[in-house]
Amino acid sequence: MDGDFNSFYLLTIPLNSRKIIRLKQFAVMKLSKESAVARAKEDISGRLSVPVSEVVTKSVSDEEFRDMSLGAAASGEMAAQMISYGWRIVLDAGGKDYEYRGDKYQLRLVGYKGQNHVIVS
Repeated sequence: MDGDFNSFYLLTIPLNSRKIIRLKQFAVMKLSKESAVARAKEDISGRLSVPVSEVVTKSVSDEEFRDMSLGAAASGEMAAQMISYGWRIVLDAGGKDYEYRGDKYQLRLVGYKGQNHVIVS
């Protein structure tokens, strides 16, 4: 998959302690517009059991979203209320449109079977 990797660290601090127990490094892949579209195609292909080659990109546009979940919070998820910039990806599979929203760090499927889904975060 295309994209850059960023590193971040996870600190584990037990309650009632001032000591850091664990410092662990993780690599996080940054998505590009192209890799987000490719990942969205793979996702909808798997959900619908159709070949990726039959999934058509209808549009990809730069967008401004109302919150950090790109206006597509998953069930029970809360998101910071600040403007976020990313992409709206519309794919056609089997004659039906599917909307994804993404940015450098996440990809979401909007309204699939009545719910939003986090694909990459």
